Amino acid sequence: MKAFRIFIATLFLLLSISCQKKEIVFPPEKIAAICWDCDYLQQTYAGTDDQPTILGADIRNPYTLPVMQQAYRNVYHRDPGTPLKVTHYYVRFSPP
Repeated sequence: MKAFRIFIATLFLLLSISCQKKEIVFPPEKIAAICWDCDYLQQTYAGTDDQPTILGADIRNPYTLPVMQQAYRNVYHRDPGTPLKVTHYYVRFSPP
């Protein structure tokens, strides 16, 4: 039991000491090496306007109750004994 307490105390101490933020400082010559064509990119894309992506037509919600009832009929070849009811709401997030 004593060894377990020492282990937990050591683990806590190591985790609390090791979680320190260090700021990364890049020297100017390294920044220039990373982006050697920054001026070209700024000139090339300076006058362009961002256009929205056209994704296509909206599709109907596949999780509606009539669709689920039809799926049940297709799988089991009969109507459900008890009426199906909504239990969850499905939300789809898509890009604007």
